[in-house]
Amino acid sequence: MAANTRPLLPTGVQHARLQFDSSQQLQQIDDRPVADAAAHHVTGTEKLTDIVPEFAPLRAMVERMLAGQLAEYRLSMIHRNDQDGGHYYYDLRLDPLRGHDDTVTGLALSIDDVTNTGRLTAEVAQLRRRVEHAQAMVDMVAHDLNTPLTLLNGYLEFVIGEAAANSNETQLEYLRIMQNCVDRVMQTVTDMYDVVSSESGQLRVTLRTVRTDSLLADTLRISQVRLNSRGQRLVVHTSENLPALYCDELRVAQVLNNLVTNASKYSPAGSAITLKVEPSPKSRAVRFSVLDQGPGMNAEELKHAFDRAYRGPDAGARTAGVGLGLYLARLLVELQGGKIWCESTPGRGSRFHFTLPTADAIAPVSSFSDEAAAAWSA
Repeated sequence: MAANTRPLLPTGVQHARLQFDSSQQLQQIDDRPVADAAAHHVTGTEKLTDIVPEFAPLRAMVERMLAGQLAEYRLSMIHRNDQDGGHYYYDLRLDPLRGHDDTVTGLALSIDDVTNTGRLTAEVAQLRRRVEHAQAMVDMVAHDLNTPLTLLNGYLEFVIGEAAANSNETQLEYLRIMQNCVDRVMQTVTDMYDVVSSESGQLRVTLRTVRTDSLLADTLRISQVRLNSRGQRLVVHTSENLPALYCDELRVAQVLNNLVTNASKYSPAGSAITLKVEPSPKSRAVRFSVLDQGPGMNAEELKHAFDRAYRGPDAGARTAGVGLGLYLARLLVELQGGKIWCESTPGRGSRFHFTLPTADAIAPVSSFSDEAAAAWSA
């Protein structure tokens, strides 16, 4: 116990009380003489600072306590390693010992094992450092990639316009394939940035009242452009007089684009992707549904559909991507007080649904996932 690298308590012992005389010499452990406390690995010659070197720079405080001028002193999360590299943490409390005449006769040191809490705290701190490092890296990569990609996309728009004006269909087809590839890379960079932002508590939504029909217009145009390269078409069914939403329209567009892109990946070339928008029958919300003609998912795949970086067992052979689109869609929907889910049958495609509250149904959200709650409260 005297060694600074040795745990303060023997294995299995959660608490101990050490008593020192006025010269800070160890006298008793748990009201027993030092000679009867062999499990604590002490010889009886130790002083307070031999056992807890952290008290060495606090000599003035200890002298004040021995003089009866201080009633208590605490140290939290004192760290020790054992010879095998194990980590241990302790909370310490130093109190004066008083005699019958109330004079201070020595010191009492209470040691509590808080190793479980300490290890969790250390792990959280390490994870936070990793997330901050990842955020910094993604910030740099996002900037370094988005700048040339945006420039490239602008040039492609110009060249596509020239090709269309000259009715050069072959050139137009190749240019649109190139544009789709650029869009896909830009979307992946955006998704990666948002996922890392959510894990560092920096993902934000700006909620306001939004007309559902105006929200859909730009989103559908962008989605159809992405489908063109595979000869797919977007079939849209919307109910009349849809109520206004209380949402972040840019984030809703991002969710829809992610769902449509996912549907496109898994559906055959030349097929139709269906988008339905209608009032939710069970709540004051609007329900969005994206239906594909892909291979569908079994029950096990459905459980993980919205997990981070999850891709089906044979997805690598069929589709590109890093598996962040659906995960991010879930975060963004839940951040806006909505719900998202999927229905699927092997061989019969998948149906992704999400709901968002209407503007007249604004209420506190109580069903966030852990990730969404962390992003909301940060």
